[in-house]
Amino acid sequence: MNTTTAASIRRRWWRGLAVTGVLALALGTAAGCGTEDSDVAADPSASPMATSTQNPSPSQSPSQAPSEFAPEEASVSASASAKPTYIRYAGGEYAGPFVADSSQIDKLEGAPESFKTFIGTVADELEATNDCKPKSGVNVFDVRSDGYASGGVHQCGGYVALWAEVDGTWKEIGGTQAAWRCSLLKRYGVPHVVVNKCAVPGQDELVVNHQK
Repeated sequence: MNTTTAASIRRRWWRGLAVTGVLALALGTAAGCGTEDSDVAADPSASPMATSTQNPSPSQSPSQAPSEFAPEEASVSASASAKPTYIRYAGGEYAGPFVADSSQIDKLEGAPESFKTFIGTVADELEATNDCKPKSGVNVFDVRSDGYASGGVHQCGGYVALWAEVDGTWKEIGGTQAAWRCSLLKRYGVPHVVVNKCAVPGQDELVVNHQK
């Protein structure tokens, strides 16, 4: 199954869920909490999402980082020659630029051109398959130039997405309405600035992602 098909199936799986509050969990921890869709972590401290795409919630308190964050080679396409540039679009009551189709990718000021093109393609695919009244599209919370980004995907409902540039190509590496698992962040080397807290199976509290 290719990436586009998998992402489409994921979007359809969440069909009918309210868009209201999809972004609250991610924005509440500086785009921090979420779960890999195929391996959901139950997080008692994460409240149900109850704000709109324009209303982030307060952050949650981190706990000690797990041992699973031992150094590991990242599988994403990262450049070690220069310090990466980080752009945070979302903040306060602003959920970040909303891209409804590829004609609006210039809203992502300062983002890598490859990422803009990727988001435009995602938005076009959402629009082409959208049969619900609410307009489909993508909010981008943040992006880092070495190949990491997060945002909200909206089509007949919605979810928080985590994107990474893998082997030179941008792809969705996870989608959620809960708390990201630390194992997913470790697998792709997702930095703290993009996702600052995550869940470990068997632990009630979220832990800090120390990856840089």
